[in-house]
Amino acid sequence: MTKLFLNHALISFLLYFLFVNGDEDVSNTFFKFDNCEAGSTFASIGDNGLPQYGAENALTRGSGYWCSEGKHNANDVVSWTGHLKNVRSINGIIIHWAYSPGEVSVLASFDGNEPFEEVVPYQTIESRVGMLLKGENALVSQ
Repeated sequence: MTKLFLNHALISFLLYFLFVNGDEDVSNTFFKFDNCEAGSTFASIGDNGLPQYGAENALTRGSGYWCSEGKHNANDVVSWTGHLKNVRSINGIIIHWAYSPGEVSVLASFDGNEPFEEVVPYQTIESRVGMLLKGENALVSQ
């Protein structure tokens, strides 16, 4: 089933919060993304008339989640981009997977404009449980 969804992803499924550790921030402070968009979304409309698997579902708790349209080729890159209202110094991010991709990488931008810089290079995902991307490009199961 996972192969139907994503082989490669920049950042995906159920990305809820950022773990922040800046100069003036309190350690273990969490910030939620204000808005987001995705390069691919599974086309399904829910009973409420809204996209059932839209990118914004990755920002909510509960049973909803973002899902790409699926059936991607091995070389396809699918992206989910989250935006913060203010500039933050990021120490790591926590990702809760519904269906994990084969690989993931994280890119960041100081001002939200191009170019984005790769801060965590592509890494293979070995587990469907939550992942913590933190520090010097380390990917740790959570």
